[in-house]
Amino acid sequence: MRRWTLAVTVCALAVVAGVEIRAQETTPSAETLLDNYVKAIGGRAASDKVNTRVIKARLEVPAAGLSMSVSTWTARPNKARTILESDAVGRIERGFDGTVGWEVTTTTGPRVYEGAQLDDAVRDNRFDGLVTWREWVAKAETRGAADVDGKPAWKVLVTPKRGSAQTYFLDQASSLIVKLETTARTPMGDVPVELFFSDYRDVAGVRMPHRVRQLLAGQELVSVLESVTPNAEIPAGQFDLPKEIQALLAKK
Repeated sequence: MRRWTLAVTVCALAVVAGVEIRAQETTPSAETLLDNYVKAIGGRAASDKVNTRVIKARLEVPAAGLSMSVSTWTARPNKARTILESDAVGRIERGFDGTVGWEVTTTTGPRVYEGAQLDDAVRDNRFDGLVTWREWVAKAETRGAADVDGKPAWKVLVTPKRGSAQTYFLDQASSLIVKLETTARTPMGDVPVELFFSDYRDVAGVRMPHRVRQLLAGQELVSVLESVTPNAEIPAGQFDLPKEIQALLAKK
């Protein structure tokens, strides 16, 4: 899917510490926090009205002066395809057809997800995400209060039935997700990732973040959504496996 230093005064630290001490006395349950998030983004009924999405975005790597166009198609219950393109790095294509997770890049060629990476793809490609958390989460635990960009948030550790655990940070005032700590599975190993979500906007009754800042492997990436089209018509065969991926599967 995923993208920071914050200077604070001694006075501000004291305020945050005070918030955390009080929060420990009235810490909400993880179930309450997740349900409040669902309400904050528009509720289950609004989410159920959306069956597909087409998203156009820009992915920026400020330190490298790199910009990529991003196109994503998603559909219920768990199908997705994303294409990233730039003159500098060529084309990166990723997808999930409900069973098979895959990637084809200009530099490394085709690859089929296996093991932990496939498990995380199953977790990440659920169309409704946390809206239907009770259907796919094995355990959710509140892990106390935290500060995210100067504002108090609640930490919730979510362990799915399939895939690795992730820590969500929900703003205490809005109940929206403002940060996510997760792990990216790569051919070179596992990489911790922090994602910061902002600029929430209403799209067909569902509030979605339009800016995502990522930190991984010492790099900052920023994704900015340029358009989101709900219930868009998806081209026939859009989620079919590419020929290169079919060829890899045929060899197994």
